[in-house]
Amino acid sequence: MAMILNLGTSTQATPVANEIEVGSIVNVLFSSPGDIERGVTEEDVDIRIYSTLIVLKLLPTARLDAEKVEGWIVHTEEVIWNPPARDPGVARSSEADIGVGIDRARWKAIYLLALLFRVLPGDAREGRIEGFRTRVRELLESGRLSFMGDYKCCLKPLDMDVSPTGDQRRQTDTVFEAWMGGFPLFQLDDRLLDQMHNRPSLLSPRRWFG
Repeated sequence: MAMILNLGTSTQATPVANEIEVGSIVNVLFSSPGDIERGVTEEDVDIRIYSTLIVLKLLPTARLDAEKVEGWIVHTEEVIWNPPARDPGVARSSEADIGVGIDRARWKAIYLLALLFRVLPGDAREGRIEGFRTRVRELLESGRLSFMGDYKCCLKPLDMDVSPTGDQRRQTDTVFEAWMGGFPLFQLDDRLLDQMHNRPSLLSPRRWFG
């Protein structure tokens, strides 16, 4: 649905937008992790990225509870700042694969948070985004998170320009399977978001899908 809304023609996207049950998408976004004991997994982050992309396209029709958004921000931050420990008993090759998997999940969580911040009210949004940018920059510069092949795409919604330096090596692995232009699909600047919150007319099919 997210891909059709962003990449489809007017005749493709408008019927889909009209048939989306916004409440169902919001419920998916705020549902509990599939496995409570494991916490938030990469699969949880994936489904919430696409749910958020759809919600952002349908604002302000999709009314979100700011407290629930904050709750998922906290859950998602755990994936970034407190990743699971790597088992020292596994073989080095396996450990490398596990490390890449963990870093993929962390990069996806960074991307998801960048989207979720944009759902917050304007007065709360900018301070949270700026503080998050600072922490992500420190994480990368310290080497505690590897640069991956499509890291620039992951940082795009944060408007960050950070590059590997010195002995920091960029992984050839990518976070997402594919990037189609702006895939995963689109970002909205703060000014446009504010307009969308205040002017429902911006949701007309002609405005978005013409």
